[in-house]
Amino acid sequence: MSNYLQLREQLDRLKHKKLTLTLAADAAVKAAKETLAIASITPLHEIDLKTAASHLQNAIIAQDELAEVMADMRKIERELGL
Repeated sequence: MSNYLQLREQLDRLKHKKLTLTLAADAAVKAAKETLAIASITPLHEIDLKTAASHLQNAIIAQDELAEVMADMRKIERELGL
């Protein structure tokens, strides 16, 4: 298989991973927002801050991975002349 085709396949895999990570980060942020939505009307001791923090930590991890994936995509696109 030519180098060009290998790079195209890798780029396609990275595009799929980018979409997956974007959806995961978005879902985690929305989950955190839903957990905290009741904060204005609920006593602090009744709010599940650990769950909200866990959701945000998941979003941070996905965001960090997304940055790496996008950097890899840019490298491949430059190599392919895209």
